[in-house]
Amino acid sequence: NFVEDVCWSFELKIFILIYSYYPEVWSSHCDAVINVEVPKAVQLKRIMKRDHLSEKAALERIASQMSAEKRRNLATITVDSSGTVEETQAQVIKWLKINNLIEN
Repeated sequence: NFVEDVCWSFELKIFILIYSYYPEVWSSHCDAVINVEVPKAVQLKRIMKRDHLSEKAALERIASQMSAEKRRNLATITVDSSGTVEETQAQVIKWLKINNLIEN
């Protein structure tokens, strides 16, 4: 996992906020909380493909999760993962550099 590799390399403690899972007790021990999100249409397509779900079941799963707005409010940074893995990684690296968490 890219973020785990970066965190271990630089001894950072970063929690990645995914879907509705947010253990608040962990966030106080983290240097940052990263919210990873995509547009709803992309999320729907990915869930259906990954979990072999019908559109109805995938929409129900999305509806049961924490709202995107709430995730954004809890996060230090929001990363858009609708592009390639490399594009997502570039967003994280840029944020790490801007915050002097890794060298330029």
